[in-house]
Amino acid sequence: MFSVSDLTNRFIQRFFLCVLCFWLTGCAQLVAFKINDHIQPRAGTQDEGELLQANHQRHCLEPGACISYWHIQPTDEPTDYTFKLTVQTATDAWSMTTKLSTDDQNLFQGTMLILPCYSCTKETMGWHAAYFRHLGFNVLLPDLLGHGDSSPGLGFGIKDAQLLKQIIHKHHEPAKPLLVTALSMGAYTAAHLQHQLDVDGMILIAPSIRFDDAVSLYPQLSGSRWHRLVPEASLRKGAELALKKANISLAQTNLLDYPPLSRSLVLLSDQDPIAPYEHYLAWSDLPHIELFNLTEYSHFLLMTLTPDTHEMIFRWLKQLEPLAAQTAHKLQQPDSE
Repeated sequence: MFSVSDLTNRFIQRFFLCVLCFWLTGCAQLVAFKINDHIQPRAGTQDEGELLQANHQRHCLEPGACISYWHIQPTDEPTDYTFKLTVQTATDAWSMTTKLSTDDQNLFQGTMLILPCYSCTKETMGWHAAYFRHLGFNVLLPDLLGHGDSSPGLGFGIKDAQLLKQIIHKHHEPAKPLLVTALSMGAYTAAHLQHQLDVDGMILIAPSIRFDDAVSLYPQLSGSRWHRLVPEASLRKGAELALKKANISLAQTNLLDYPPLSRSLVLLSDQDPIAPYEHYLAWSDLPHIELFNLTEYSHFLLMTLTPDTHEMIFRWLKQLEPLAAQTAHKLQQPDSE
């Protein structure tokens, strides 16, 4: 459905527009302005909701504070899913294929909230929604504030928590598990939401380091020499100003101070400056958290569905209580034929 190059190019184009404006004006406030600029869906993705049979809804806490989201329910129609991922770099291109069979379909029950990364709208996360729906989850996929069809003004995932709590209460069956999958800066949301809800498990994929640290490192993701032209201090100042506008502190984006409270799978890479494996090693001392280092995975490759990530996520889900009991019960059932 999507390619890594689409996600990478979209992100890098937005970032370097910010950098270029800063370079020409020397103004950290302009950097902050571009960070806070409303993020629209990528061209050509608007039909993803129809393909997923998504129920498009909108929930408001108050006027001007509304989150648009997809509610996607599992289907009983037997389906084989194939996720083909095309990876393009400046020097090479290759493809990876992840296949899901009818044996994997509806293996689990419960609600899966997917929290997108910065600059990612719900349309961009369609592959994750399709994946978890196939596994049997009732999927909730929002546009975070400042993204897509939601209200303007970034909440950096932190101001979104109260709205998301109400959306979950509207759709989640309390007797079934509630899980959260968060990508990159979406982990900020997960970190704060877990203090407002009883979450049974979390999957953190490339969880971002503190916001100012992340912004100062984003130019490196492109492999260009642009970052040599922009002082690191100016990028950090722009990040702080963007947070200040949203009444959020840098400390609130430091995930090391908000470790997962429930059973969690954390996918990282020693080659990812935004979610480095070494940064989160302290979490390895917590028995309910599993850390995995996907060596040589980039930040953007981590946020896709590859055979490696599928294997880790699928295995972890089958071992997670109470999902493990669901899986065992289904596997013991005789064939319907």
